[in-house]
Amino acid sequence: MEYVEIDGVRLPMVGLGVFSMHGIELDEVVTKALSIGYRYFDTAFRYNNETELGKILSKRRDIDEGFILISTKLSGLQYHGTERFFHFDRKSPKRALQGSLKRLSRDCVDVYLLHSPFKGFHVAYKKLLKEKEKGRIKVLGVSGFNIERLKTIKNYCGEYPMVNMIEVHPYHSSRSVVDFCNENGIGLIARSPFAHGEIIPLLNADADFRRMSDEYGKSIPQIVLRWVIQQGIVAMTRAKNEEHLRENIDVFDFELKSKDIDVINMKNKDLSFGATARNTKV
Repeated sequence: MEYVEIDGVRLPMVGLGVFSMHGIELDEVVTKALSIGYRYFDTAFRYNNETELGKILSKRRDIDEGFILISTKLSGLQYHGTERFFHFDRKSPKRALQGSLKRLSRDCVDVYLLHSPFKGFHVAYKKLLKEKEKGRIKVLGVSGFNIERLKTIKNYCGEYPMVNMIEVHPYHSSRSVVDFCNENGIGLIARSPFAHGEIIPLLNADADFRRMSDEYGKSIPQIVLRWVIQQGIVAMTRAKNEEHLRENIDVFDFELKSKDIDVINMKNKDLSFGATARNTKV
């Protein structure tokens, strides 16, 4: 495994997202992932599986708890309340964090993100900085933020987020945001580096990726993950069967040549398959 250090925390370069997984499926997938070598798991309040994930990980006392990392997220729903009771059920960022910690059975969370740039995100972020100072958050960041919104946090809070989780894959390189984050010391996590599987047919039909797969003796998805990792970006994968789980973490025994990285960089089409950030007023 390779790691990147963000604010003193060593994040594995490949993690496992557990969106939409529940019950027996979640237990089986996470248990397999742990046995294979995964140590970083990504969830969120909106995924509605924090409690389940916390229970599964707490059973693995044979693995030092300090080596199992979790990221979760604060949603706009938690901050603003439901549409019907917009203010009456509104929760503070502190209460939202406390709820996640309780569900995860943890005293602090390794990575805590604003799930999206909801209205008032900069105010929520500043309040969470106080929770970080108290030791309840190790790495505080955001998800899906563009350059303008990153600057808004800097102007309001006096510092940039520590990490930004964004859509990164060969057909959506997010180059301007990636470069901005690198220039300003903001760590990066690539969510869905295969765009929820949407780009797999495109990758398989691409002669360049087929050539690289043959030359390196790796699958096309492994080529993509290596491209992400060699940019210093954590790849947050999502897989359910053991073959794909093993394949996604078996990417640390080779490196792409600079010429091949250049070839992949040229594939960008700004083709987004994720939820794009809305034009949210500050």
